[in-house]
Amino acid sequence: MKRIYVQPVCAFIYPALFFLCGPRVFVLCLFAAFLHECGHLFAICVAGLRVNRISLTPTGLDIARSGSCSYLAEAWISFSGPLTGLLCALIAYFFSFSDFCAVNLVCSILNLLPALPLDGGCALRALLLHFLPLERAETVSQTVGVFTLVAVYTGAVLLLLYTGWNLTLLLLCAVIFCSCFIQAKN
Repeated sequence: MKRIYVQPVCAFIYPALFFLCGPRVFVLCLFAAFLHECGHLFAICVAGLRVNRISLTPTGLDIARSGSCSYLAEAWISFSGPLTGLLCALIAYFFSFSDFCAVNLVCSILNLLPALPLDGGCALRALLLHFLPLERAETVSQTVGVFTLVAVYTGAVLLLLYTGWNLTLLLLCAVIFCSCFIQAKN
């Protein structure tokens, strides 16, 4: 079994991001994403779970794991990546690495949005499953996710108009929408 898998769509997404952001910001984003995923991996190990496969997706890494844990532990695993990013942003701020601080802040805040497959959406779903029956938790989670994505998409269009056609946030929204659609079909 392959332990590391790259989704074919990444062959288009990552070069586009490299072109839009430039090499310096792209490398900073990759390093921030690496640290973010290290936060998830640490939480997975602390929860006593085993990593089966890591997949590179348009929105980051998807870590398939085996074993079971509580819904609260699932929420903790989901929050651990963005919390690691926020901690890295704080450290970068104190050492005057403003670009790395900004990249970590943006990535962490975007990942905390309550929309699947983002970490905030996964955490929201896990917390709702802790308190509500499955069907109700799924309905609330999906509804909150749709409203969040519509708000972000609206903001992206307004930003597009305000910044003189900067497509970065709009493309990010398109990637998140596609990921949500793919996850909803599975």
